[in-house]
Amino acid sequence: MASAKDLKDIQKLTGQLTALSRFLGASAQKANPFSKLMKKRNPLQMGSGMRRGIPTFQEVLAKPPVLAKPQTGEVLYLYLSITEEALVAALIREDENKAQRPIYFICKVLQDTESCYSRLEKLTFSLLMTSRRLGQYFQAHPITV
Repeated sequence: MASAKDLKDIQKLTGQLTALSRFLGASAQKANPFSKLMKKRNPLQMGSGMRRGIPTFQEVLAKPPVLAKPQTGEVLYLYLSITEEALVAALIREDENKAQRPIYFICKVLQDTESCYSRLEKLTFSLLMTSRRLGQYFQAHPITV
């Protein structure tokens, strides 16, 4: 993976990471240094967060998770996680060996006003965001949060 040389390279990398967010858990949080870098006036000054972010993505992309397809009516599990800067949700199915396999990942970087929410409000917001995005799963399956 070549180093980003200008704003266009950073925008391209961020777009590629956004396209892969459905397949990578917590990708919004991992891509946050890149997004912050695009907001700065001088994008060529890579911070330590971005330098750490590139190897992290390289490791994740080297062994990506294989997404599973749920069976009709099967119980699915929804895991919610919140941080100061991002919301993460993972929809999981359990196979006959009790091994959990991911179905879908959702990540959202919090805006300035959203980051001021209390922990309970962030958790509620992540459940609302997930139920809107994954409505078809909520209608076809029982969900355990």
